Amino acid sequence: MTADLVGRVEELALLEAAFLGDDLSGVVIAGEAGVGKTRLAQAFLARTGRDARTSEWLAATASLSAIPFGVFAHLVPLGSAATDALAVFHAVRNELSTRAPGARTVIGVDDGHLLDESSAALVHHLANTRNAFVVVTVRTGVPAPSAISALWKDGLAERVELQALSIDETTALLGDLVGGEVEPSTVHRLWDRARGNPLFLRELVEVGRSSGAFDGSEARWVWRGPMTTGGRLSELLRERVVASTSEERDALELIAAGEPIDVVALATLVSLDALATLEQRGLVTLESSGARRSIRLSHPLYGEGLRADMGEIRAAQLRQRLADGIEASGARRIGDLLRIATWRLDGGDVLSSATLLTAARQAAELGDRRLSERLARAAVTHGGGVAAKVELGDALYWLDRFEEARAVLEACLQGDDVGDEDRAQVAIRLGSTYFFGFDDASAADDVLARIAETLPAGGLRDEVVGARATIAVYAGHTDEALSMAAPIVADVAGDERARARALHATVFAESIAGRPLLAQQLATAALPLAMSVASEIPTAAGGIVIGGYVAGWIGGDLTSNIDVIEQLYLESLPVAVDELRGTWAHFSGHSSLVRGRASSAVVLLREAVAGLSKQDPGRLLPWAYASLARAYVLTGDTRRARDALDLSQASELTAIQIYAPELHIARAWVSHAEGDPDGARSAAMAAADHARDRGQHGVELLMLHDAARLGSPEARVRVLGVAPTVEGKFAIAIAAHVAALVADDAEGLERAAAEFEEIGADLLAAEAWADAAAGHARGGLAARRLVATTRARACADRCEGAHSEALALLDAPSEVGSLTRREREIAALVARGLSNPEIADRLVVSVRTVHNHLAHVFTKLGISRRSDLGPLFEPAEAPRSEK
Repeated sequence: MTADLVGRVEELALLEAAFLGDDLSGVVIAGEAGVGKTRLAQAFLARTGRDARTSEWLAATASLSAIPFGVFAHLVPLGSAATDALAVFHAVRNELSTRAPGARTVIGVDDGHLLDESSAALVHHLANTRNAFVVVTVRTGVPAPSAISALWKDGLAERVELQALSIDETTALLGDLVGGEVEPSTVHRLWDRARGNPLFLRELVEVGRSSGAFDGSEARWVWRGPMTTGGRLSELLRERVVASTSEERDALELIAAGEPIDVVALATLVSLDALATLEQRGLVTLESSGARRSIRLSHPLYGEGLRADMGEIRAAQLRQRLADGIEASGARRIGDLLRIATWRLDGGDVLSSATLLTAARQAAELGDRRLSERLARAAVTHGGGVAAKVELGDALYWLDRFEEARAVLEACLQGDDVGDEDRAQVAIRLGSTYFFGFDDASAADDVLARIAETLPAGGLRDEVVGARATIAVYAGHTDEALSMAAPIVADVAGDERARARALHATVFAESIAGRPLLAQQLATAALPLAMSVASEIPTAAGGIVIGGYVAGWIGGDLTSNIDVIEQLYLESLPVAVDELRGTWAHFSGHSSLVRGRASSAVVLLREAVAGLSKQDPGRLLPWAYASLARAYVLTGDTRRARDALDLSQASELTAIQIYAPELHIARAWVSHAEGDPDGARSAAMAAADHARDRGQHGVELLMLHDAARLGSPEARVRVLGVAPTVEGKFAIAIAAHVAALVADDAEGLERAAAEFEEIGADLLAAEAWADAAAGHARGGLAARRLVATTRARACADRCEGAHSEALALLDAPSEVGSLTRREREIAALVARGLSNPEIADRLVVSVRTVHNHLAHVFTKLGISRRSDLGPLFEPAEAPRSEK
C-alpha cells in the first residue's frame, strides 16, 4: 500500500464497486480540508482510466468560479460555435465521446463546491445522461452548487464521507513517510495535533524533520520538544483560518489563547453573532458536558497557527481578558482558578499566595509538575510560607530535581513556627526524597519516624505512619509495613488521607506476602477513597491501581486491572509527562510479558524505558530494563537482552528491594539464553531467596516456579512447600505444574496447562502442553501427543512468536522429546561449539559425566557426530532489523 492510500483501501474499493455497477453514474467524496479527498479521487482515476483519453481531471478554483463553464473551457473545441449552455453541453459531450469511442469516460472534479453554476449543471448533465462517470470532491460544511448536491440527492451518485485517519492508520502512514518505526507517544502527539488529517500530518512531519525535532537517528523516530508549525503548514493554516471581520478575528484569537472557553464567559467578550458565523464556517465547534458548554477551534492546528502569529504582548492581553470573562461568569468550573491564576501570572498581575498555592495544587493533581513548580515558586515569593515551600519541594521531587527538593524541604524544618500540618507534609515529601532520590532508606525512615513522634495522635501522625509503611514495603520490610499500617486501615472512621496512604502500603504488602485475594478486595474498596483525596494526594489513585495489578498478577487474575492500566497508558501518550508515560507503559508491558505476548512486551517496555530514562521519581527504570531483558529473551534476541540487563543493573538502587527479585530473575533468563543453565538456576534461586528473606512469599513462589522451569531440583521441592501458603489460582496451577514435572506425569501436565490457560498465562500453558506432548511421545501415546501438541500450538500462537526451550520441542523431531533436561542442556552446549571440558566446567560436573550424557544423546537421536546436533539445538538467530 502506498502512503497515499493508507487508511483509504475500503473507500477506494467502494468507488470501484460503484464504477463497475450499473446503478450509479458517479461518487461524491466529502470531507474536511486536507483529509485526503483529492488523493483518493486521483488514485481512483489512475486505476479506472486506461489512458488519458478515458479520464479527465478538473480542478475548480475560486477564480474560475466567476467564469461560466470555467473548468470545462479546454474541452470546448477551438472555433466551436457553442454560444449557449445547451451548445456547450453538446460540445463537451462530443469531445469526450470522440476521444475513446465505446469507452466509459471518468471525470474527476476537485473542490466541486467551488464550481460555477454552469459547470455544476454540466457535471450533473454528464452523470444524468450517463455520458461519463463523475467523481467529485466537496468540502464538508461548505455549501455546494445545487446541481452538485442533486447528484447524491437524486440517486445519481454515492456520497462517501471521508473520515480522519485512526491512530492505527496514522501509525502506518507515519511509517511510510519516514521509512521506519515511530515511537508510540510521538504517534499519539502527531495524531492529536493533526487529528487524523493526512495533509496536516505530512506537513508536520516535514516541519519536524527540517527543524531536527523529529529525528530517527536512534532505534525509532521520536519528536523531541514542542510541536510547532512553520513553512508551508503555516501558510495552509492561514488560508484556512481567515476572519471576515475584526470581531471574528478577535474571537478566534481569544479562543486560541485559552481553548476550550466556557461559552458564557466568552459571550462577555465577543458577540454571539460572531461566534455563530465562525461555527457556520467550520472554524469553531461547540462541546457540551452536562450543563456546561464550551467552545474551541475545530482543529488543534488552527490554534497552533493563530498562537504562532501572536506577539507575546498580544497573547498576554488576550489571557487577561479571558481571566476577566471567566471571573465575570462566576468561575465555577473545575480548573477555572488554575487557568485564571496562570493567565494573571502571565500578564504580570500580583496574586495572593493563597490563590497561587491552590492553583499549584490543582496543577499537581492534573500531573503538570512544571506548572505546579512555577505557581508554587510564585506563592513562596508572595509570602505563602511553609505550605508553599512544601508544594514547591513536592513539584521539584516529581521533576527529578532531588537536590533542590531536599534543600527546600529541609529548610522548612529549621523554623520554630512550623505547624503540625506543614511538619507532617514536609516529613512525607522529605522521606520520599531521601528514599527514591538519594537511595537512603535509613534517612527516609528516620525523618518519618522522628516527626511522627512530634505529632499528636490522630490523623496527621497516622498519615506520616502510612507514608512510612509505604517506604517500608519498597525497602523490603513487608511484615513491618503491615504492622504499621494495620491499625490505620482498621479504623474505617479514621482520617481519609491517612487511610489512603496506609491502604497503598497494605495492598502492595499483602500481595507480595502471598495474600493477593485479600489485597484485591482492599484495592477495590480503597480506590474510591484514593480518588476522593486526589486533590491532596494526586498519586494515591494510581498507586492503588498498580497495587491491584500486582495483586492480580500474583493471584492469577491476569486480566485484573489490565484494561485500566492499558487505558491509563493510552491516555498518557499525548501528555508530555515522561514519568506518566513510562510508568503506565511499564505495567502494560509487564502485563504482556506475564501473559507471554513477546512482541507487545518489547514494544511497550521499550516505550517504558524511553520515558523513565528522562523522568523517574519512583525509580521504576531498573525494573523496566529487567522486564525488557526478559521480553528480549522471549523474542530470541539474546544480545539485546544482555544489553537491557546490564542497564538494569547499572541503574539499580540498594534502598528499593520490592522488585529486586525481578532483577535477579531477569539475570537468570538471560544466563539461560546465553547457554549457562547452572548460572541461570543459581540466579533464579537467588531471586527466590531474596523474596523469602523479605517476607515476599507470593513473589518467592513465582521465582521458584521460574527456577523449576529452568531445571532446579531444589526449587521443585520448595514450590510444593510454599504454594499452599499463597492465595489464588496461580499458586494452584504452579503447584500442579511442578508436581507433574517431578513425577514426569503427562496427564498432570495437561491439567496444569489447562489451569494456566484459564488464568491467561498463555506462555506457561503452551510450555506445559509441549512438555505433556513430549511425555506422551515417551510413552508411545501418539494420539495423546497430537492433542497436546495442537493445544500447545494454539497457546503459542497467542504468544507472538515467543521462544523457549519447551516450545522448541514442538518443532523438533519426536526423538528430541525423549531426552532428559540434562541431556538437552549438554546437546545445546555442544551445538554452540563448546568442548566436553568446557561444558563440564560450566555445568560443574565431571568430563566423564558429560561424555556419558552425550553418548545417550547420540543413541536416542540416532546420530554419530557432534555437528549433527547443530540443526536440532542451535537457537534461531533473532531478526536484526532494529537499530
